Amino acid sequence: MGLFDLHNSSSNHTCPGPKNADGPTIQPVVGSFTAHGLFVIVSGATALFAGLLTIFLLIRHATHYSCPREQKQIIRIITIVPSFAIVSFLCVWLDGSPNLYIAPGRDVGEAFPMAAFFLLMTAYIAPNEQSQDDCFAQLALLDKKGNELGGGSLVWFHKLAFMVVQWLPISIILWIATAISLAVGTYCVDSNSIHFAHIWITILRMISTGLAIIAILRFYTRSKPLLKSRGTLKQLICFKAIVFLNFVQTFIFSFLRSSGALHPSKYFTLNDLSNGLPSLILCCEMAPIALFFFVAYPVKPYSRKGDQWYHGGPLGCYAILQALNPVDIVIELLQGVRAKFHRDGGYTSVVAPHASYDGPGYAEPPQYGQYANHEYEMRNEQTPRVKAHHNGQY
Repeated sequence: MGLFDLHNSSSNHTCPGPKNADGPTIQPVVGSFTAHGLFVIVSGATALFAGLLTIFLLIRHATHYSCPREQKQIIRIITIVPSFAIVSFLCVWLDGSPNLYIAPGRDVGEAFPMAAFFLLMTAYIAPNEQSQDDCFAQLALLDKKGNELGGGSLVWFHKLAFMVVQWLPISIILWIATAISLAVGTYCVDSNSIHFAHIWITILRMISTGLAIIAILRFYTRSKPLLKSRGTLKQLICFKAIVFLNFVQTFIFSFLRSSGALHPSKYFTLNDLSNGLPSLILCCEMAPIALFFFVAYPVKPYSRKGDQWYHGGPLGCYAILQALNPVDIVIELLQGVRAKFHRDGGYTSVVAPHASYDGPGYAEPPQYGQYANHEYEMRNEQTPRVKAHHNGQY
């Protein structure tokens, strides 16, 4: 078949082209503005609003960087809103085929914060990175019925981490595959035929995203008693709302276009309906979600009196550099691969040197914001905490 084989595809299977592509001459909707012009204005305004709000929140965390292990992940999570807003606006503005090259960027912008959200939950349970493995090794492994099994949950944890983190490299690979297949003419967005790359990329995207979502929900469900007082449910709802909306809307509009259900009119071109409209909807959805991020990921718990508690550097530059450094995510991916091949015994976790990915100028604060004496500070009480959880005290 050859998804990237132009000669094979063109000689045996021809992309049918968009159904109902021809329509009447486009007329203005309001005054001299066409639907596309209005889409650009509205999407630009909402994207700018959402982007500025979340960038402000990001900078606040970076300049109040009292808990690097948690806030590094929070900064990464916050980037999902401006990245979605920017990519969605570009998809509206660049009318035509260019948006097909740009749209997969949303998947990458989603995968990076998704991995960060998983690592944030991990940080809530085990604030001390060096004792993280001990925490999960002592956490009883449960079967599907909730019965305890021997051996601890360390391998289980790394397998779930792999299921989440795999979406990041897969999203990058699928973006590259999309660009290549578009360039050589084997993508064919208007067909669900197995002879074109579009259907296979869509299927792989759904599988990879689904695995990541399932892993996060499984980890949250298992660790819910330990996460409850940290407001993780609000954070999960806020983040998953974006993932869910992007997943469902992309699938719906992709199916409608390939099935020929979208029809141009005197106001809307086929591209307005199939590409512009879903991107416009996402831009509009980012605005209220950006406001909710201030509730789900507040800065106040990390505020301290005196700049000596903050370790983000000038204007939060060190904090942002640490958040951009993906080494900890790569390590989780590698550990997940090792855990996949683990049987009985012989498994040891790979822990990177602390300074290797905590960026320049990093110095761990002696306390974590207002959580300095919080029940989740487990530097010297990992074992009692886990045992108490087993005994139903949490």
